[in-house]
Amino acid sequence: MLVDSKVIGTTRCRLIIWAEQLQRRSPERGVASSPQSEMLAQEVAMVAPLLLASGAGALCWWRLRHSSEQQLIIPLGQLRETYLHYAIHAAIHERQVAKVFRVLRSAGVEPILLKGWAIGRLYPEAGLRPTGDIDLSVAPGGYEAAQAVLKKPQNERYWVDRDHDEITKFDGPSFEDLYSRSELVKLDGTDVRILGPEDHLRILCLHLLKHGAWRPLWLCDIAAALESRPSRFDWDRCLGTNKLRAEWVICAIALAHRLLGANLEMPP
Repeated sequence: MLVDSKVIGTTRCRLIIWAEQLQRRSPERGVASSPQSEMLAQEVAMVAPLLLASGAGALCWWRLRHSSEQQLIIPLGQLRETYLHYAIHAAIHERQVAKVFRVLRSAGVEPILLKGWAIGRLYPEAGLRPTGDIDLSVAPGGYEAAQAVLKKPQNERYWVDRDHDEITKFDGPSFEDLYSRSELVKLDGTDVRILGPEDHLRILCLHLLKHGAWRPLWLCDIAAALESRPSRFDWDRCLGTNKLRAEWVICAIALAHRLLGANLEMPP
């Protein structure tokens, strides 16, 4: 049976809201089983496949992990396994990111890491966010050199994505501008260059909208970036000079605030 992709996207976007509601409804430790807890267990079991497919399974487990309800043991056990799986792969991914930076620098290329570990490091634990490919931005003049070194047999195991519409099509600042505002953070003994907080939040928002917001995890990324922004955060820099794109970013931020309760002190 074919299912409308818009319906799937809407369902997934509601999952995070539902997970937040579960935390408020979940029984306290030591409370006897009740019809409410039975209904909660049924709901967790029912949506677990969608949570897992959307990358939000570990987040749901994190919110309900202290529940002592017997009827939640099986569904939460499945979600916990996902959390452990993510944690193991996060450790592998971190080493791969650091290695890719060393490889590219050996070829004279200085990349900027987007999304992925750059946002995952802001979560409470590495196992709460699944890892994927390594999203990098490189200067136009370094694209061919980066492609050549990454195509070497010893580097083919690294999944690197260097094409990002969020920057090349929808974003305003040039690579040079992004680079001048970027930061170096340590990872596995290597200095990894990431976007400045203003550029990173904007690009996370554009990425969510570019893909139709079908994955709730991306909204969680925006919430994590919002709640981790430094006191010196420059909203004018984040929103840029293009009024339409600024409205896009504000809409994505408002979604994270309204649906997830992301802290919006000093909002744009």
